[in-house]
Amino acid sequence: MHKFLKSFILVLIAISQWSCTSSPELAIRLTPPIYSAPSPNSLRIFCYHDIRDDLSSTLKNSPDASAVDTKAFTEQLSWLYHNGWVSVGIDELIASRSGGKPLPPKAFMLTFDDGYKSHYTHAYPLLKAFKYKAVFGLVGDWLQDTPDGLVNYSDKKWARKEFLTWQQVNEMTKSGLVEMASHSHGMHKGVLANPQGNLEPAAVTRQIMVSWQNRTATYEDDITYHLRVKRDLASMNALIKQHTGVSPRAVIWPYGRYNSTLLNAAKEESLPIAFTLTPGLNLASQPLNQLKREHILFNTNLTDFINSTRNTGTITDDSGPLRVMHIDLDYIYDINPEQQERNLSKLINRVVDLKPSTVFLQAFSDPDGDGSADALYFPNRHLPMRADLFNRVSWQLSTRADVRVFAWMPITAFHLNNNNHSKLLITITQKTGKPDRVWPLRASVFDTKAKEIITHIYEDLGKSSIFAGILFHDDGVLTDDEDASPAAIDAYAKAGLSTNFATIRKDAKQLRKWSQLKATTITDFTIHLSKVLKQYQPDLLTARNLFARPVLDENSIDVFSQSYQQFLDIYDYTALMAMPYMEKADEPNKWLKELAHKVAQNPNGLRRTIFELQTKDWNTGEKINEKILSEQFHMLRSNGARNLAYYPDDFISGHPAVDVIKESFSLRTEPIRR
Repeated sequence: MHKFLKSFILVLIAISQWSCTSSPELAIRLTPPIYSAPSPNSLRIFCYHDIRDDLSSTLKNSPDASAVDTKAFTEQLSWLYHNGWVSVGIDELIASRSGGKPLPPKAFMLTFDDGYKSHYTHAYPLLKAFKYKAVFGLVGDWLQDTPDGLVNYSDKKWARKEFLTWQQVNEMTKSGLVEMASHSHGMHKGVLANPQGNLEPAAVTRQIMVSWQNRTATYEDDITYHLRVKRDLASMNALIKQHTGVSPRAVIWPYGRYNSTLLNAAKEESLPIAFTLTPGLNLASQPLNQLKREHILFNTNLTDFINSTRNTGTITDDSGPLRVMHIDLDYIYDINPEQQERNLSKLINRVVDLKPSTVFLQAFSDPDGDGSADALYFPNRHLPMRADLFNRVSWQLSTRADVRVFAWMPITAFHLNNNNHSKLLITITQKTGKPDRVWPLRASVFDTKAKEIITHIYEDLGKSSIFAGILFHDDGVLTDDEDASPAAIDAYAKAGLSTNFATIRKDAKQLRKWSQLKATTITDFTIHLSKVLKQYQPDLLTARNLFARPVLDENSIDVFSQSYQQFLDIYDYTALMAMPYMEKADEPNKWLKELAHKVAQNPNGLRRTIFELQTKDWNTGEKINEKILSEQFHMLRSNGARNLAYYPDDFISGHPAVDVIKESFSLRTEPIRR
């Protein structure tokens, strides 16, 4: 009763303060923000975990580091009340999507994860005071009676008394304000995800069985994985029904991570509503099984909370700049596992020191440096696996260095013929009938069989690893003498083009039509591959390498089959190879300045383009001096560039030197909210 009265008094104090206009400080602090009504039936959803009194002194003892202070929580609810926001539950949401009453203009939903006792002692009294509805996510394993009074909370031991009792769950369910959701029965934990021993989220990880004696590692296949998650959801549904008499209608994915297998399993178990941790506004078009939520954390102040009500979930001008290190996984790989781990540790320490926002991480192996994948760093059906390494490094970088990892992959530059695939899958020139060795060896993007094989490779990447984005390699190029493979010739004929390239080149209209067809065909294939990956990484961001000439001269589409405008329209980011030494520019800085000005002429150019500098002159084999690199970063920033990158990062030799480029490159010198 004491805690209830304390919380209720906080509410009364908060509401009385908001009604008082005599305090200039309060008037400034509580001025309603400029608010543009979102689209009809849109919904903002907030995600909370533990609610604790005096959080600053008790955070270390809190089961969840994302706990929110009771006072801050009260302020947030009071702000919603004062500014005309309307609480809705699952009933109203479903009705609005099925021809019923539309949601109000400022509709919001409260959700609480993990089933803490504070949801009853702290949150529930405030819900009753405000008459706000909420969805509580319960984890079956944590609500069971345990002989020693302890539960395995996220791979740690915590007291059972820190979580709800079924009596409390029952009481809140009967109130009509709270609906219970599945937060899984036993998937809110990590499972073995790779031979090196990383534990990754159980719901989205194909767990591995390792036999150290036989030196073998076997991953769950599709059927075994599907059955495991389906049984877990079924058992949690039964547990909630057993204790409350009501079957859940919603699932809250552990850690907010999900994939197409989980969506299918939830549908099979009659769970039409599913919540993620993807931030942003839920428009009427947002699928009910992929609802976005704003994650409210221990350090979310009232200003941050107000700003979260404006978040659209899209790449905007206020999303902050990107700083990208482009990493060759071939530098980490070593036949000696101990040396390989030392290499990885060296990389992680370097990334932590430099503090980029993003890492482009090679997922393929190219030891001969010809630009085509000889092998891959993940289990797959078609190419040799040099080492099961990409998942390990990606997870370590994202969790220990706090960066977003993009998988860097070829589009068609795979040595497929090394795996007994037909040589007709290879892009060839019309003059010689052979591949153009100036460019990497590439499969034909017009060949159905080639695209099927590459699709399998991307499927296997998506299944085996967790990552934030995909960077498509610079192999997405077709010259004005490519592609002359049989499949490509058939495609040109169907498009009404001549099959003689000399004839096409003499006709400006045919040449442009031919170039656009090739550019669109490559781009369409990358869109297809992105969709394949999004089955396993739903929030996937996309980027693609672009040569500089298509930016400087739009007519170069006839030579490269690349269109800068098309890149900006299709991908989240264009990774522009701003590499003056590769382009043999006489005046590198002048060339970079011109490139930046060309990018700035496009309304989306500076926001969605990453300027990637080179740290090595491949014409001479010499390293670019760090001071020159730092000057180029400064020059690009002074000309409006927001997003910067460099390649390669030689973390083994320490080039470029962190202490030299940190000031011009690191986000430590330009803090952002990510």
